[in-house]
Amino acid sequence: AVRFEPVDINDALQKLKALLSGTLPRTIDIGLSLDLGLRSVLADPNQINQVLLNICVNARDAMPEGGELLLQTGTTPGAELRTHFQNAKEKNYACITVKDAGFGMDEATKSRVFEPFFTTKDYGTGLGLATVRG
Repeated sequence: AVRFEPVDINDALQKLKALLSGTLPRTIDIGLSLDLGLRSVLADPNQINQVLLNICVNARDAMPEGGELLLQTGTTPGAELRTHFQNAKEKNYACITVKDAGFGMDEATKSRVFEPFFTTKDYGTGLGLATVRG
C-alpha cells in the first residue's frame, strides 16, 4: 500500500549511500551533492528507495570496471519540467539526479529502456526501469 508522508530527500540519499557503500563493489565511488535548503516532499519513502535502488543497480552494471556514482538533490522549475510533464505547475520541484561514469546507452536502447522485460543483460528480469517509471 502506498503511504504518503513528509520525506527528507537529503536524509534518504544519505541512508541510501550508506546502504550502497556496503553493497556495491569497492571500485565504485559513491558521492553526494545535496541541496541543504531542500524542503521535505510528500511521498512514499518505500517507493523512493525502490526507485533509487533500481537506478543504482543499473548504474553498477554499467560500470563493470568501477567509477563514480553521484547522487544529487536540487530544485527544478515547473517550466523546465513541462517538456516531459505538461501538467507541471509554476513552482519549484524537488529533483534527485543520479549520474554514473558508465558506458552509456545507444539511441535504440534509450528508446526501449522503460519497456517491461526489456534488458541488455544476460540476467535479470528487465523490470527495474519499468518499475522506476511506474
